[in-house]
Amino acid sequence: MASLQFLDLSYKCNNDLVLTGNVTRNCTIQMIGNLKNLCSLEILDLTWCQTSEDMTVFMERFPQCAWEKLQELHLGYNNFNGPLPNLIGNFISLSRLELNSNSLTGRIPPELRNCARLTIIDISGNNVVGPLPPEVGYLTSLSSLRVNNNNLSGSVPTGIGALTKLTYLDISNNNFSGTIMEEHLEGLINLKALDISSNNNLKALSIDISDNKLTGSLPEHLDGMAVRLLNLSSNQLTGPITSLPRNIEILDVSSNLFSGTFPTFLKNSDELVFLDLARNKLSGGLPTWIGDLTQLQILSLSHNTFSGSIPPEITYLYCLQYLDLSGNNLSGIIPQNLSNLTSMTLNGYQLLRYNTIATGAGGQGEAITVASQFEDVLSIITKGQQLKYGKGLAYFVAGNSLTGEIPRDISFLDALISLNLSSNHLSGAIPYNIGGMMSLESLDFSMNKLSSEIPSSLSNLTSLSYLNMSYNDLYGRIPSGNQLVTLNTDNPALMYIGNSGLCGPPLQTNCSSENETITHAYQTNNSKTNDLLSFYFGLGLGHVVGLWIVFCSLLFKKTWRTSYFRHIDKFYDRIDVYKL
Repeated sequence: MASLQFLDLSYKCNNDLVLTGNVTRNCTIQMIGNLKNLCSLEILDLTWCQTSEDMTVFMERFPQCAWEKLQELHLGYNNFNGPLPNLIGNFISLSRLELNSNSLTGRIPPELRNCARLTIIDISGNNVVGPLPPEVGYLTSLSSLRVNNNNLSGSVPTGIGALTKLTYLDISNNNFSGTIMEEHLEGLINLKALDISSNNNLKALSIDISDNKLTGSLPEHLDGMAVRLLNLSSNQLTGPITSLPRNIEILDVSSNLFSGTFPTFLKNSDELVFLDLARNKLSGGLPTWIGDLTQLQILSLSHNTFSGSIPPEITYLYCLQYLDLSGNNLSGIIPQNLSNLTSMTLNGYQLLRYNTIATGAGGQGEAITVASQFEDVLSIITKGQQLKYGKGLAYFVAGNSLTGEIPRDISFLDALISLNLSSNHLSGAIPYNIGGMMSLESLDFSMNKLSSEIPSSLSNLTSLSYLNMSYNDLYGRIPSGNQLVTLNTDNPALMYIGNSGLCGPPLQTNCSSENETITHAYQTNNSKTNDLLSFYFGLGLGHVVGLWIVFCSLLFKKTWRTSYFRHIDKFYDRIDVYKL
């Protein structure tokens, strides 16, 4: 059959297929010597044929006239043994090489680089040793590389990063060491599946496969990967967020379609510094143990459907420098003791520590690379400005259903650059010492039920570039001077619209007698309310005290008690007479 191009003897020779009138159970052994004339052979499939053969002997007996023509070689699930010979480099047209689940030993030959058309290499499930040759980086047509479940060792070659067409990479269950760095993954723009788990000495400092079109759910084996920084943001991943690495320090899964509750695996993530779960479909309440993540510096949970109250334990996060809970269904009050968030104060503020995270031999050099890689991750959009996580502090709880007053001690967070409590049901007064937050550049209290004068200390915020107090019940004269004059110069009145009791520039309403009457009316109503409450309180207190005086007198004065009951008896006698 000199013109034969496709020979398929797979799966026990196709269930003992009748060949030339005879049934043979070891067809490959009998026919292997007769392949030498098949010079047109392009595809050979001997998968699962129970073949025991030395790989070098097999390759040497393969028809040399077909070496440069063979395109696919399927030898998986057999018992081929010995090393893969160097002559594999002569199969220059080979596109698929499947040697998985055999008993191969030795090293992967560097001559494999000559097979530049290879798209699939599967050497998994053997006893191959030594390093993964750097020459694999020359195989730029590769879409799938599987060398898992072997005894490979050494560092992973950075040349893998040149495999721009690679969609599947599995090097798990080996003895690789060193650190997976940006150079390993920077060119893998089409990667859809990656498994580096169960390598005792291999650390993955960072994995960034953000802003792709990845779909499906997270694989179950991710908890075995030694990943310190993982960025899966801006994809289309679904399902719950489960089974990720425990020692992770930076996790960004924002802008996906993840569902379920707050990830429980994070409960013991003592080294977590950066957590962004924003813009998903997560629901349920925030756990009280969130306060145990004491190393957290950045926490973004915005635009999900989290409900319930904000756990007061969140104030235990003394390292926190950025908090965004906006766009959820949170209710209840804003926790007190915000002054415990000492890293949001000027005295306790420190530069974000994500740029000092480093593992492996590279030390600080690796840390600088990580900081550079995550520069795009560490950025957000606030009201009217872009804010870098590493260059500013923020506190957002906008777009919820929070009630109660704004905690007064929020003004102790004087290192905050942005504060947004808009679109809630907050009531009461604006903290009078708001002007102490001298670092504020953006302040938004709009669309609440705040009812007070705007504190004059607001004019002390000389760094302020954005202000919104609209749609509340604020009244009185608007503070002026300093930075407030320069805000929203196109239409400054928009900052205060929806507050009928406000007057003075930049509003057209002057603080005349009419407005003073409005202000006075607010104050008078409050005064009357307080007086009325005092009256009823005094009346009730006097009634109680009077009753106790009478009771004690009757209890301890026998003559008074006798006289009182005689008086009651006479009163009943008169009633009886009246009835008659």
